[in-house]
Amino acid sequence: MASGGIARLTALGVLRTFAISLATPYVGLVLYSRGMSLGEVGAYYLVLGAASALGQLAGGAASDRIGRRRVMVAALVLSGAALAAMGLSLRVPGYGAFSAAAAAENLFGGMSFSAFNTMVGDRGSDLGEMILNYGTVRVGINLGWALGPLAGGLLADALGYGTAFIVSGVALAASALFALAVEAAGPTGRPGAPDRVYLARMSPFVLLYAFIAQFGLTLTVFESSVHGFSAAEIGSLYTVNGLVVVALQRPIAAAASRGDALRWLHAGIALYAAGFLMLALRGGLPWAMLSVAVLTVGEDVTSPVVSAIANALADPARRGSYLGAFGMLTGLSRSVGALYGGLAMSALLGDPIALWGSVDALGTAAAALAAAVLGPALRRPRA
Repeated sequence: MASGGIARLTALGVLRTFAISLATPYVGLVLYSRGMSLGEVGAYYLVLGAASALGQLAGGAASDRIGRRRVMVAALVLSGAALAAMGLSLRVPGYGAFSAAAAAENLFGGMSFSAFNTMVGDRGSDLGEMILNYGTVRVGINLGWALGPLAGGLLADALGYGTAFIVSGVALAASALFALAVEAAGPTGRPGAPDRVYLARMSPFVLLYAFIAQFGLTLTVFESSVHGFSAAEIGSLYTVNGLVVVALQRPIAAAASRGDALRWLHAGIALYAAGFLMLALRGGLPWAMLSVAVLTVGEDVTSPVVSAIANALADPARRGSYLGAFGMLTGLSRSVGALYGGLAMSALLGDPIALWGSVDALGTAAAALAAAVLGPALRRPRA
């Protein structure tokens, strides 16, 4: 049974993620439809990732300085305003204004996520409890993710992407009201950069998040360009993702909280790789849904374990700053992954086996580095 604090954070996760996911899965498609090449879209996602990474770093330090809740509320309002600006910018030709507003949204979105992640971390006393707490909160996050892209895809098909982004922004800003109900926790007044040992221990996650990022731009463009999926059909894949998390995340997290974290991490990476490779084998919406379901089980295993490891290895007195730096690294890694995916699609979009095989090579490298680095670290967390 989740504590009151975790239950409220789970509810906030539903509202926040539903609002964001109404429109953000379609950023790449909007840019592509407005004249950006696939390689340029991938490169621009690197810019978005850099903005999000900077936001996570700043949000983590600010949450140590002035408190998690204050940062969360301010960042949600500003992020909502940026989303609305993205929608309004689609009334003019080109993609310059849209791109600038998207970068601002990623900056403020990174700040709000960093504060949120730290609030969850404040409520765990050991690695097992942290895995369970992050798993519980992810149920809420992915319930929002199950509903948002589908609703946003239907909205975009009916009224256009501009309306979808405006509605997304209003809903996200409104979620700040609920954030006020989440009780403050954790120390304030002691921001500080993480030490080199911590950063070295996070290095496997650089490759891991580049790998995970392919469930985004790469999957969206692949299914749209190769199999001709509509926005609503692509939204349904994200709905499958969210529903599988809602159904399985908590029991998987409960099992992982009692086991060897590194073994569970490797199992999650293997399931991700299997799901990605399945996308290459055949087309059609039912098969794509099954593939997404398989890789989502991998996500259910991987995500709470990674978050808990990053939290357990952090200095509790500077948790916001440490997790902000972790978020910066993983955010940049996602952007590098998007760039990798864009370049891979430019070269291999006509050869699905080679495309998704190149993606799985990232996961294999991440698993090998995790075995070398995290095994000793988890046996001696705060060396």
